[in-house]
Amino acid sequence: MQGAFMRADKWTSMAFRAFGIANLIFAAIGLWAMSYTAAVVAAGRMGNSPDQPYFLRAFWTMTAMNLIFLPVLGFTGVRLLQLRRSAVKVCNILFVAEIVYFVCISLWSNSSIAGATGVGNLGITVNLLTGYPIVALIGLNLGNRRLRQFAPTETVAI
Repeated sequence: MQGAFMRADKWTSMAFRAFGIANLIFAAIGLWAMSYTAAVVAAGRMGNSPDQPYFLRAFWTMTAMNLIFLPVLGFTGVRLLQLRRSAVKVCNILFVAEIVYFVCISLWSNSSIAGATGVGNLGITVNLLTGYPIVALIGLNLGNRRLRQFAPTETVAI
């Protein structure tokens, strides 16, 4: 049993760390993209128009949602690098919330929301376009399930 645990542990810990690194990369890219678009909008280069009277309200609401998602993504990246299995639960909540958020803004859109969607969600656009939330949900939960078969501990031993 010890040999099987070590094999499962080695591959699972490598997978957890790979997802942790990916979380940190996506969070960094998202924060950079968001800061750029926020600076453009704050400088007045984009704003409300007769066709999109609520553009700024929609943009800042979407930016606020991205500012909730991205720090959590970075935090779970660190926790996955530390091989904390509890990070999988937080990732589950985060990625499901991102998917639900994306579906909701896709279904409920008027001209202002549609106009703000492209620039207001740049923080999470990269990970949504690559399908990362779905891939990570599957990969992390398979790894977590495999670990539970061998060791019920919080931290994965290296």
